[in-house]
Amino acid sequence: MLRAVAVTLVLSLATGARAQSDVPAAAPPPPAASAPAEQQPPEPPKPAEQKAPEPPKPAEQKAPEPAKLPSSGIPTVPDVPDEPLPDWHPPTVLHRGAQFLEVSPQVASAQRIRQVGLWISSIGWAQLLAAGILYGWAVNLNDDVGHPHADGSGMANSSGQITQTQVFDPRLEDERNRVQNASIGLISIGTTMAVTGFVIYTIGQARITSWHKQHPKDPLPPLSGF
Repeated sequence: MLRAVAVTLVLSLATGARAQSDVPAAAPPPPAASAPAEQQPPEPPKPAEQKAPEPPKPAEQKAPEPAKLPSSGIPTVPDVPDEPLPDWHPPTVLHRGAQFLEVSPQVASAQRIRQVGLWISSIGWAQLLAAGILYGWAVNLNDDVGHPHADGSGMANSSGQITQTQVFDPRLEDERNRVQNASIGLISIGTTMAVTGFVIYTIGQARITSWHKQHPKDPLPPLSGF
């Protein structure tokens, strides 16, 4: 009986060992939770490299060749002699006097009248000055005629003075008359010209004054009195 119990125990043990060998082994437990592992974001997929399409190359164009003239068609340049230049002449002077470009024609005409009057009056006064000089010369000659005067020899007496004579000399009287007549003629002519020039100047000045009263903003010539 003990033998039967032993055999039964051995069979039960063998059956249990076979059952355990047939059961699959269990998965090992997961490791303990530790610090969360650094998770990197997944890399995006790289697009396929695409090359830009090359532009179409334009067709090579050659510059047109210049036209060639035949050697026989080129004209020859004639050898013409130089022509002499005309003789140079200075330009003609159209206006020699002063011109007032900024004044009106009426004022310019009046200014010319004034200038003519000034010239005539100036000549008259110069003649009056010459007449005064001649008149003084005539007075000296008249003194020589009526008083002792030099005899004209140029000799000096014992006192060192030019020898004089009391003899009447008709030549001195004739010279006195000529000088006196010349002075009188210059006085008459000079007086006439001085008065005439003053009258002409007054006419020109009156025209300038009249124009200035009508057009006070118009420019005037110099020495116009305004």
